[in-house]
Amino acid sequence: MPLAKIAILLCLGIIIAYYVPIGEINLKWLFLLACCSLIFAIVSFHRNRSLSSIFILIVCILMGILTYESHQMYYDHNHFSKIAQPDDILIITIDNVNVNSKNIQCKSTVSYAGPSIDTLQKVGGKILVYFPLEEEINLFSGVSLALVNNSYGIFENNNPLTFDYKAFLANKKIYHQSYAYEGGYTILSYNQKNIISGTSDRSRNYVKVLLDNYIHDDKNRAIARAMLLGDRSLVDDELNRAYSDTGAIHILAVSGLHVGLVGWFVLMLLKPIQRFRYTEIVISFIAILSIWLYVLMTGSGAPSMRAAAMYSCVLGAPLFRRYLSTYNTIGAAAIGILLLNPNQMMTISFQFSFIAVVSIIFFFPHVQKTLTWNSRVANYIWQLIALSISAQILLAPLSIYYFHKFPLLFWLSGIVAIPAAGMIIGLGIALVLTSLIPFVSAYITPIVGQLLEWVITGLNFSISLIDSIPHNIVDGIWIDRISLLILYFGLLIAMIGMTKKKAILIYACAGLFFLQGFYHLYETNKIWKEKNLVVYHIYKNSIAEYIAGGDRTYLLHNVSKESTENWNCKNFRMSKKVNKLTELSEKKIETRHGLIAIDSTLLLVNLTKELLNHTVSEEIDVYIYTDDNIDIASKVIEKYAIKKVVIDGSNIFSKKKIKRLLEERNIEYHDTAMSGAFVYKM
Repeated sequence: MPLAKIAILLCLGIIIAYYVPIGEINLKWLFLLACCSLIFAIVSFHRNRSLSSIFILIVCILMGILTYESHQMYYDHNHFSKIAQPDDILIITIDNVNVNSKNIQCKSTVSYAGPSIDTLQKVGGKILVYFPLEEEINLFSGVSLALVNNSYGIFENNNPLTFDYKAFLANKKIYHQSYAYEGGYTILSYNQKNIISGTSDRSRNYVKVLLDNYIHDDKNRAIARAMLLGDRSLVDDELNRAYSDTGAIHILAVSGLHVGLVGWFVLMLLKPIQRFRYTEIVISFIAILSIWLYVLMTGSGAPSMRAAAMYSCVLGAPLFRRYLSTYNTIGAAAIGILLLNPNQMMTISFQFSFIAVVSIIFFFPHVQKTLTWNSRVANYIWQLIALSISAQILLAPLSIYYFHKFPLLFWLSGIVAIPAAGMIIGLGIALVLTSLIPFVSAYITPIVGQLLEWVITGLNFSISLIDSIPHNIVDGIWIDRISLLILYFGLLIAMIGMTKKKAILIYACAGLFFLQGFYHLYETNKIWKEKNLVVYHIYKNSIAEYIAGGDRTYLLHNVSKESTENWNCKNFRMSKKVNKLTELSEKKIETRHGLIAIDSTLLLVNLTKELLNHTVSEEIDVYIYTDDNIDIASKVIEKYAIKKVVIDGSNIFSKKKIKRLLEERNIEYHDTAMSGAFVYKM
């Protein structure tokens, strides 16, 4: 499995480069080391194979490091951000459009920049541009615009353990965003696409019209668009949650399942000509072409591109009279993708795609043979269950790590979702093909459309039914990186033990799982002994809470939406093993005019004017300043001894004044907008 081994070493190098800062000078030395290692590997190949293998290992790891570093923005001297000045003109082309309730989000490519139209120079880079909703009719993929440069870096979420949107966009090579205000941009042309992109867009729009005409129910149409075109914009939150909680969310994203089904249907259609001479190469070429056309039509998403790369390696083998092993096929696809964009390595979808495939390939034969059935129907159902179980063995730790939940009925949803996906893809292809044939389109296409709607209705009903089963999901699970590494190391040992048929390695895997359990109990016990004051940063909102012993207590709570609170606070609460919300009275914590005493710590939260009429002899440890209440704050700071002031996200207009006042009095302060959420260990 040489290609699979190279892919693993390449991934290791990328991980090292991601976590270890490497300067430009060190990069040159690493390049020199890679060249020397390659020379030594070639020279020692016939004399000492073991030594040559070590040098090749070093070369592959260094190649991963060099590939990752060379794709980062700071080495791209032609990036628009290093050339364009504020208020310069940027010439951009829209690649992707996403419409939400507030604005239009366009991922775009910058091609030229300069002070004026006459002084433009060619540049590169991508940018995220937000347009007003009124421009929806004029904005679509391929539109070219002149935009006034008001770009700035992507903001980080300042709360601990939240989703890192900045890193998410960086993995797509987007480092800047801009707001296109009225009068700040001009549309230059409406078609800057090549023939392939234009054709795929027209095909995509044609299929959208077909689905709109023949799928009448809104939810059914949303699922049809998601599964056939990769467009999930119509899938509402409740429907998305139901698919997610039942473990069937993967069928809504165009990925390996969908691409594989398209390839399989094409091969079935071409099966009658297989008996002719030299047709194997022709069939492989047509199947590969069909897969890539489908990927282009669905928007060329990263999961579908990866799947197409893997299937191309398998189907393309006859073209070169070479036949790769399954693991080498996966390795070849991974190498190609990572060389083009090593940032893909750090994306969830990349990790899920390859881990799921490896898990199925390795574990499916072992799981399948544990039960045998005489009935063909029972055997088919068991194969579907075995397929779902096989995929989850390696996916479960990563899924829990990222999403903190695990669907217990994934095997049941798999019995319905996988066959339904096959029927929906097949009927979707039939719908398109019959609509292109005169006379047939008038009689057969409506029947196919009705069948497609019935299948989607049955799928949605089944998913809703499974979702209604009590306790179908375990939510709020938190594992850290150490636990994740222990789990995967144990699974790796188990895989080696199953391959070499050594029971001691299986026992070692079980031992590691027990070790992880003890580590989890130790961490939970340690965390429950902690007492923390947390002030989150939420723009125009305030949340401060006391966390101790698995409970949390609001000290300050003024937030407009529950979803906003969950987005900013939920992960940190899970990491602190919080089980329930309690009141101050339950904790026997006294509060008076905004003063809160917890053990030996004195806090000032949400103060009232009445406090100014009282004397506080002790020093206030933390004062949480909120709601731009500068008048009362200035009097409190003047009258009482305060160690530290926390300025939270609810303050918009008075930050400069309060900071100046605190600096004059040499009082330490923490601005959550600048320094992130305030976590104070008591």
